[in-house]
Amino acid sequence: MKLKSLNFLQNFSKKIKKNKKKIVLCHGDFDFIHLGHIKHFNAAKKLGDYLIVSITSDIKMQKGINRPIYKEEERIEFLSLISVIDFLYIDKNKSAVEVISKIKPNHYVKGTDYLNFKNDISGNILNEKKIVEKYGGELTFTNEQSFSTSSLINRFNLDNRLITIIKNLKKKYNYLKVKKIIDSMLNKKVLVIGDTIIDEYIYVRALGKPSKENIIASLYDYKQLFLGGLFASVSNIASFCNNVDFLTMMGNGKKDFQFIKKNIPKNVKERKIYKNKFPTTKKTRYIEKTHSDLKKLYEVYEMMDDPLSKNNEKKIFNYLNRNLSKYDLVIVNDYGHGLLTKKIINIICKKSNFLAVNVQINAGNKGYNLITKYKGASYYCIDIDEARFALQNKYIKAKEIPKSILKITKGDNIAITMGHKGSMSNLTKNKIFYMPSFTNVVVDTMSAGDSYFVMSSMLFYLSKSVELSSLAGNLGGAITVGVSGCVPVEKTKFFETLNTLFKT
Repeated sequence: MKLKSLNFLQNFSKKIKKNKKKIVLCHGDFDFIHLGHIKHFNAAKKLGDYLIVSITSDIKMQKGINRPIYKEEERIEFLSLISVIDFLYIDKNKSAVEVISKIKPNHYVKGTDYLNFKNDISGNILNEKKIVEKYGGELTFTNEQSFSTSSLINRFNLDNRLITIIKNLKKKYNYLKVKKIIDSMLNKKVLVIGDTIIDEYIYVRALGKPSKENIIASLYDYKQLFLGGLFASVSNIASFCNNVDFLTMMGNGKKDFQFIKKNIPKNVKERKIYKNKFPTTKKTRYIEKTHSDLKKLYEVYEMMDDPLSKNNEKKIFNYLNRNLSKYDLVIVNDYGHGLLTKKIINIICKKSNFLAVNVQINAGNKGYNLITKYKGASYYCIDIDEARFALQNKYIKAKEIPKSILKITKGDNIAITMGHKGSMSNLTKNKIFYMPSFTNVVVDTMSAGDSYFVMSSMLFYLSKSVELSSLAGNLGGAITVGVSGCVPVEKTKFFETLNTLFKT
């Protein structure tokens, strides 16, 4: 059996080094084994006496949506068949720093794709180089024939329409150019406005129907709390920007306030939290967790979404009137739970330099919360059902929706999300740009719309490109649906996945 523990490999390395033997270490995902990998392993083995290959565990893999293609057990099984490999190890870290520090290889071997450290998004290679050299080893690069794993996987894993769109997009932008555009967000000033929501997930396992009652019984497993509402946008934008402020309303509960305070990203600066006598809106979902996804069984709201008191409305209005013009980008998440009155909406629309708006219809606002409240915004983002509701036209053709919404709102641009069908945006007054969905593997859809909204808003603000905006939005949404709960898009994960897509 070639799969070993780190303790075994550490002791083995010490033992054979005393006999003047050399250890060689290769590390990577090795998700789709091909000829380039075989050549790489053969070249690496020539540098020493024993070849150890460590693979990234499933949970720490960063490269691409729907990855890994093969689970870690399958990758280990395949690699075990390669004769030049002596031992295997599953590394549960994002880099090989720990395994290098324990094994202390004479050679840590990578392919020529990693020669330029500037192209390493994660920064792992430089850290790995330092730790190898610290223990007297050497970072070595093989110069064998290379095959792009990402390119091969994309060819089989992506919608053909999406491959065509990415190839056309690459004629205008390469990966580094897009990264530079996104990195320019770092020092912009952003204000996020919206309702506070705490999302609670209670995981249960079905027991069946009791013999004496017509109900379904479940066994409690565990629960999780997430910051929802505007905080989904706050956390997402804070991954890419260091000047993020927010304005929201919550109840007087100390426990809720402490939870919010603890989970706000550290680089968020101005935190305008207005309090009222009503409880903080909380949405509890009872969930059965299966092997591949979540089945939401039931939802309970705790809220009182009456309009703001006149005193709070005045405070918020005065703050916005004084400060809105200071922000490069204003992001509004309107969930229809009482914060955004007509007076506040009007000042936001009047004084924002660049206004991005997402208005959601949910069970709590009964369809009264419509995008048409916001006039003249720079960018709107809603789903297709919300758009039809706003137009009061259930049967309107999809391609007519963007133009129809903008005609009412007098806004500049709009994106309509369509779930597994992707999204559409107005490329010109009469031309629609469609972006297919990046994935059909869905664990949880809860904050996918928020991720799409923030990422697409940011890219449209920075580039004014509908294509780039749609790409970023769909990519953000695809990353989010792959995890449970309201989890922000991590910057490194986004760039790694984007880089993988640009290898199509």
